[in-house]
Amino acid sequence: MVQLVFSSATLDVVNILAKRGAEGVSKVLLFDAWYYDETKRKLKEGIVEEVRKYLESMKMSCTMTYLDISQEFYKVIIDIITKIQCKEATEIYLVSREDVMNLAFFYFALLCRQMYKKVRIFDGGGKEILNRLPEKVSKAQLEVIKMLTEEKEIEELTKLLGKSLSTLSKQISTLERKGLVSCTTTRPKKCILTQLGKILLTISE
Repeated sequence: MVQLVFSSATLDVVNILAKRGAEGVSKVLLFDAWYYDETKRKLKEGIVEEVRKYLESMKMSCTMTYLDISQEFYKVIIDIITKIQCKEATEIYLVSREDVMNLAFFYFALLCRQMYKKVRIFDGGGKEILNRLPEKVSKAQLEVIKMLTEEKEIEELTKLLGKSLSTLSKQISTLERKGLVSCTTTRPKKCILTQLGKILLTISE
């Protein structure tokens, strides 16, 4: 079974489901940007109601979640994580007119794929936009990530994890390349999780 996720409750949802059908769908999760402008909000509510009626006609239940995109970007992704079970097979459709929404769901999908490889990403026309899976984060790399919620020196990490300096240095370099860890260039070398690293850690928990 697959959960369908839409980055906006637009009429694109109807068009995509009309082509895709309801086969194998366990639930539909609708998201949208929260608008403080009353006119925009009422317009969006009308479209959401149309989408809901269509889903009811297909005997598909859905949940609707509004996200505050005025907050820091990584916090938007964290909000998404609290609503989606990353371990479940998921299809994400980037249908929002707000670039921040689409980008947040794209980042979320990439991070989920590094952990579970069960997420597929589609554009507003229902076309898959990323077929190649990113390199998966290994258990050993995840152990390092869990240790870096606070800044630590490399040598301190070797003692905590019981690894040689050369082995740990290679793992840190890989995590830096993936944008999950940030390290100083001066000695003693110190490392800490980036915002993406914090998000990945949240997904893994």
